[in-house]
Amino acid sequence: MEMSNSHKPSKVIHIYSLPLTVQEDEVLTIATQFGKVMNHIHMKNTSQALIEMDSIESAQNFVNFYLTHPCMIRSQVVNLQYSVHQTIKSTPRADSLKNSVKYNKQKQQQQGSTQIQVSSRVIELNEAQQIQPTLQSEQKDQQQDVQLQSRSQSQQQQQQQ
Repeated sequence: MEMSNSHKPSKVIHIYSLPLTVQEDEVLTIATQFGKVMNHIHMKNTSQALIEMDSIESAQNFVNFYLTHPCMIRSQVVNLQYSVHQTIKSTPRADSLKNSVKYNKQKQQQQGSTQIQVSSRVIELNEAQQIQPTLQSEQKDQQQDVQLQSRSQSQQQQQQQ
């Protein structure tokens, strides 16, 4: 498992390299054993998720445990690190859409409508678009970490020769 510690501890954990078909509840299961999950975003199209824990201590327990134990979902090792963000913030538009989805779910139950599927998709897309610049930054940090580790290993090998 790759673990980057380039970010300072945060309540938000960035999980990446998720299996393509992983379900949201599977991702949440790996976090709930360390504390209460306050917020989360699962970006299926990029095989990533952000999970906000209830405290820094819970997040540290989460990260520290997986430093010594491979984090596995569906027999695949997933990677995690602290996010550069301290919280996951919802925009007023996303909150409004979420409330709209709740309303539509109630209507669907009353009327048997399938309109909720469209509303849910809009929320998924909006949340993914809002978080994409952050994830690109975190991916760039990950790439830099890998490059530094590779250089360090090469230097160590050269010194040993």
